[in-house]
Amino acid sequence: MATSSSSLSTSLPSPSTASSSPPTIRPLSPAHYPELPISSLKDPCASAIQETARQALLSRYGAECVHRHQWTWTTSASVKKPDRWVPTYSLAPLKNISLEDVYTEFSNGLKGHLSIRELRAKWGAEWQGASNAEKTDASRRKRFFELVEALKARHKNWQDKHVFEFLNSRFCIDAKSSSKHLRSLRLFLEWIPNKKEDGFDKVLQESNLFTF
Repeated sequence: MATSSSSLSTSLPSPSTASSSPPTIRPLSPAHYPELPISSLKDPCASAIQETARQALLSRYGAECVHRHQWTWTTSASVKKPDRWVPTYSLAPLKNISLEDVYTEFSNGLKGHLSIRELRAKWGAEWQGASNAEKTDASRRKRFFELVEALKARHKNWQDKHVFEFLNSRFCIDAKSSSKHLRSLRLFLEWIPNKKEDGFDKVLQESNLFTF
């Protein structure tokens, strides 16, 4: 079903003071987080719906987390897919993060952003835009998250710190490694879900031999 969307990256006045005049663009600074935009619509009911949805997001996630993202108001003719705010988020570049960060980004979020797990659960793939490469990358990071959870399930006394001590010991990322899949974080994440290489199961099997 076709959808339409409108987006602003600036703050607008609250519904009680909003007018048809263009919104004022406010520069952002580390100490200022803009409110979600509320489109200047002629239909007051539509604006009220947007404001109600905005308040629900603020209540659930907190102002600082919500304002880390840009949001687009999407509309749909389908009753099964109600109008709503959709956030945008770009995956952290792998060259700038560690194996632990990949897990944290998926499970809890990095630098105050919504986690990939929450984004996928509530907004499917809408938050990613049209980039097939980033969607594939997100799926690989999901598989890595599942690997960490599988290791903790297999070894009941393992916590996150034990999992990463094992991974960093037996699967250390090194550009000079003789194993191709260990030469970069990207290659390792590609190797894990690769059915031909069977990386996921190989990591689980290797964990059985590891002692602290």
